[in-house]
Amino acid sequence: MEEVPRIALITGASRGIGRAIAIRLAKAGHKIAINYNSHKEDAEEVLDQIKKVGSDGIIIKGMSLN
Repeated sequence: MEEVPRIALITGASRGIGRAIAIRLAKAGHKIAINYNSHKEDAEEVLDQIKKVGSDGIIIKGMSLN
């Protein structure tokens, strides 16, 4: 049976706790969807860190209030 990749959507992943969670899950082998609202450069930096630990991800701009 083929293994299905684990993907995590982390809201607020460009900074603070969200950033730490995204990087930790990437180290554990998850692919990461980085959600941010207003800090694109920070989100891009998180994506770079995720790639450095051998994982991959995407960046998604948007608010997740409702």
